[in-house]
Amino acid sequence: MELELTTSPPPVEETLAARRAKRRAILAKYAGIASAALSQGVSPSPGPSSAVEPPPTSPAVSNTASQSHSPGATPALIDVERSAPVSSVISKRVSASVSPTPGIFSLAKDQGDGQVKGQVQDGPHEQISAADYDPSLDRREDEKRVLGVKDEPAEDIQLVEEEEEEDDVDDMFAIATTKKTKKVKNVVKKPAAPALITTTLDTAADSEGYYQVILGEQLDGGRYQVFSHLGKGMFANVVRARVLNSEPGEAVKEVAIKILNSVLSRFKAGQKEAQILNKLKEADPEDKKHVVRLERTFEHRGHLCLVFESLSMNLRDVVKRFGKDVGLNIKAVRAYAHQLFLAMSLLRKCNIMHADIKPDNILVNEQKTLLKLCDLGSASDASENEITPYLVSRFYRAPEIILGVPYDPALDIWSIGCTLYELYTGKILFPGRSNNQMLLLMMELKGRFNSKMIKRARFGSMYFDELGAFQSVERERVTGADVIRQVHITAPARDLRQRLMPPASVKMKDDEGKLLISFIDLLDRCLALDPAKRITPKEALVHPFIRGMPLPQGPLPSFDELPSFRNFPGCAWDVWGKDDELGTINLLTEDVVREAAKEIKLGKTICLNWPINFPRKPLFNRQPPSIQMWKKGEDIAVHDDSIEINTQSGSQWDGLRHFGLLEHQIFYNNTPSEFFKTGSLVQDFPDKVDNDFIKYGIHNWAQHGICGRGVLLDLVRYYTESGDPLPYDPWTTHSIPISDLEACAKKQGVTFKQGDILILRMGFMQRYLSSTQEVRDALAGKVETLAGIEQGDESKRFLWNNHFAAVASDQPTVESWPPPFPHHLHQTLLALWGMPIGEIFDLEALSKACAETGRYTFFFTSWPLNILGGVASPPNAAAYL
Repeated sequence: MELELTTSPPPVEETLAARRAKRRAILAKYAGIASAALSQGVSPSPGPSSAVEPPPTSPAVSNTASQSHSPGATPALIDVERSAPVSSVISKRVSASVSPTPGIFSLAKDQGDGQVKGQVQDGPHEQISAADYDPSLDRREDEKRVLGVKDEPAEDIQLVEEEEEEDDVDDMFAIATTKKTKKVKNVVKKPAAPALITTTLDTAADSEGYYQVILGEQLDGGRYQVFSHLGKGMFANVVRARVLNSEPGEAVKEVAIKILNSVLSRFKAGQKEAQILNKLKEADPEDKKHVVRLERTFEHRGHLCLVFESLSMNLRDVVKRFGKDVGLNIKAVRAYAHQLFLAMSLLRKCNIMHADIKPDNILVNEQKTLLKLCDLGSASDASENEITPYLVSRFYRAPEIILGVPYDPALDIWSIGCTLYELYTGKILFPGRSNNQMLLLMMELKGRFNSKMIKRARFGSMYFDELGAFQSVERERVTGADVIRQVHITAPARDLRQRLMPPASVKMKDDEGKLLISFIDLLDRCLALDPAKRITPKEALVHPFIRGMPLPQGPLPSFDELPSFRNFPGCAWDVWGKDDELGTINLLTEDVVREAAKEIKLGKTICLNWPINFPRKPLFNRQPPSIQMWKKGEDIAVHDDSIEINTQSGSQWDGLRHFGLLEHQIFYNNTPSEFFKTGSLVQDFPDKVDNDFIKYGIHNWAQHGICGRGVLLDLVRYYTESGDPLPYDPWTTHSIPISDLEACAKKQGVTFKQGDILILRMGFMQRYLSSTQEVRDALAGKVETLAGIEQGDESKRFLWNNHFAAVASDQPTVESWPPPFPHHLHQTLLALWGMPIGEIFDLEALSKACAETGRYTFFFTSWPLNILGGVASPPNAAAYL
């Protein structure tokens, strides 16, 4: 129906545009002043400034005090819409958590760094602004699809005048005042929805079971007083309240109270949410994992009420304020991503799926430096994975949900990928109007689904025909009717790199360009179509983007291109970054490991560890192993044992704490010797570990794993295959030239790949096993002289330029011993490269198997002992042929 207006007020769009232009001019005028103030230590009041600085912290200030409102503080300029999602309203106080993010980062994108409007390349589908989107609308549409309800036509349209608050900002550091203006909007009046319940316990609830909030009302027997109604979501509404029973002299505390709908199913859902929140709280007693804190629960007139800590705004509001249509600064996205994956690590530890991660369900503190994951109303134990195609808000819904594939916590990683894209671009990544269109958009970004995934999908036949063609449901432009079009997708139409990298005409700062490449890689791994291939929270937390490092690009530098450290050539500290604790194990990426697994042809496994009992008398004056076993009682058929060993007495990996640059007393990554504590390394609680106390420990390799393609160079067989004797005594100093290693590899038909684990059989174990016990024991009593690869730069070039992830041998040292002081290989490999050195591996069975099969490559696995701060470890290594 048409509206006839007697007067013609200025168009709303023009009025809003003029107002925004005025606001931008004011902000631009004072931007320089704000930046200067920050550099001088002046903290502007919270508001539209894009510079973010956390409040100073003091050990003497309690958590309660840190959350209280300072009398002179300027209130944040927060616009909370009446229809805002529940999660947007858990109000505005600073959490007591300690943020792992940088102290100061910019939210808004710089105009000169290439991160400007227009950077995101438009595709064939409509781009939806992340700032203006209300996800609850799509959730309601999905519910209608489940119930088979069609949209009802509007019965009437009327003109309504509303008062709108307009910020009147005259100074960046002054309190913003507001003035009220009139705006005209069309309001569609729909027939009243049928009640979802037949009876309620509460006459104050509306027909749908939502509590009708009264400002000033006291809740929970006068404990709280409501002073603001913040919004209504799908299952509850949220109010802001003051705690009335504060102690004398104590600052008034504010909380957010989520009042659940009184429908029985939603009441029970609220109870389940409270149980999950309490479980997460118990697993994170120090509040370091960025999940919102539930303080308590109570019932009010038939409604379950959940009391939460108070925060400021959600991330959709942050994007709306600081990055509307262009997104946030990449460093801010990195800081938020770090905290999100910490939250995911807690959920994964507790076996919980959130199942509704999106910007609306992520809150930030008043300074915008700290975030909390909230609204766990859809959360469940990972075992509760009943297949339903409408779990998770649609734009953030993982493909396995839509297809009906059994799902797990990886669905949250997909949602995080969508959210991070949104934060950086200001646009929705997958704005599909239905599940069908969502799948099409996913394939346009990531390519075709794996056929195995389609076959095991309960709803696969709804979307793909027998030949694998996608049945795309599209809206006919003329009639508006839905039509089906067959779509054959093999490769991505426009991948993340094409969408996010700016055009060549836009110049980015070098460091931010590299960080963007790392960000694209992280997103790509979050958005793997196959949930089994998605990045895990643990892997994400060490990803180069989260660690603030560029993704290694192209070939690694050669040995001669590496810088020197003082008088030591070939220093690789800059390759992996100043905070790295993995060294060359960084080369064992998921792709490298996945490719290496293809080496398994026969399913044959071979242990590469000498029994921990041997040798009875270790070399290098090390403590012999002691193993004791005893019965638990005279008449009990139960035994215990205890093992006391030097971790380098037998088969072993030398770790980064083992050897430094002797003359400079420097360990890996320029760490001085005095940094390391010695003596008893006691760690009382796994959640209270001092990271400095354990830095560069063997646990880093244990938790990553040393797994990849193993390559055996069987030098003993190479030298003796024609019947000649071994040209050296393995127990006597002898240098094996690199040319012999290369000749051996050629004879065996081996071509090296980046990330290979090089294993050298040089004869120590063969000689040891063929000697008498008297001769073996005498070996430990003399000065160590051993055969090994030649010392010097040629060996360094060979090991580095082939980019091995690790090197091991059957000798007690990989290099010939004793070494020329000071530049022997132990110092370079461990202190300058971070390369694991394996010693006294048992390679006899492997040598025989490789000779029989004619294959000298295999899948290699090693899981060192998970010793926090450990120096070395038995390898627990195996070969799979």
